[in-house]
Amino acid sequence: MEVQPARVADFDNHLLTAGAATWTTSLLPGGSYNVTAHYPGDGNFAASDSATSVPVVVNKETGHIAAALVTTDAKGNVINGSATTAAYGSPYLLRVGVTGTTCSTNSVNQAGCPTGSVTLSDNGSPLDAGSYALNRLGFAEDDFIQLSGGSHTVSASYAGDNSFNATSTSTAITISPAFTTLSAPTGLSAQVGTEFQSNVTLQTSSSGVAPTGTMTFYLNGAVMNGTVSFSAAAGNTTQSAVAYASIDNLATAFPTSGTYTLNSVYGGDSNYSAATSPTITLQVKHPGSDT
Repeated sequence: MEVQPARVADFDNHLLTAGAATWTTSLLPGGSYNVTAHYPGDGNFAASDSATSVPVVVNKETGHIAAALVTTDAKGNVINGSATTAAYGSPYLLRVGVTGTTCSTNSVNQAGCPTGSVTLSDNGSPLDAGSYALNRLGFAEDDFIQLSGGSHTVSASYAGDNSFNATSTSTAITISPAFTTLSAPTGLSAQVGTEFQSNVTLQTSSSGVAPTGTMTFYLNGAVMNGTVSFSAAAGNTTQSAVAYASIDNLATAFPTSGTYTLNSVYGGDSNYSAATSPTITLQVKHPGSDT
């Protein structure tokens, strides 16, 4: 192990009591030191240095590592600083901390805190950048994390430094599907034997990928025949993910006049929850007549 000279600043201003001074610190980094004492003198006594140095070995300590989500609201206010669950596409980040017993948060020059970096993986694969540098208090954050819906095992590993041994941890995190809402179908005007088209919009509060899956239209409670089109757009920091669907029945939807009900159902996927639209009522008449 490399022998390091003790830092003068660690020894300054220790008063003598009956000709002796005692110095106590917990902020020396791990390593081997040769400690000497220096007396600057006063009006009666000349300055002097200790004749010999004292070898001091500071062993590594076992640090503790923890990883958790920090969930926030849309304005960035923290909801939970140590969460293990979140909705898909909601605002959160992953914070990893390596802590020990000597990390000083009051010193002007931080001392005794873990240094280096941590590596992150999700279900065995590198997570985002993979490696993140610790800040001066021994913390690192993945600000761009976007876990898919489902169960995750997020692992964080710290390689250690002169003062701290290597350590690792695994955290079980569950991402629930994002909540969705489905608009009422359009198409209040319908006639017997004419082409009919209806549209719905799937709204989310997610900044994640575009919704996938199927949209089914129901006429009087039964699956409506026709060609269904589905398109979707991913979300971002300024706009939530959204999906659109329409059905074109090619003039076969309403063989007779009367009252019909129409609604639609989104089946959901691993990232987005299922949703059912409100039901609308259609008064279908023959073209050019009141019945």
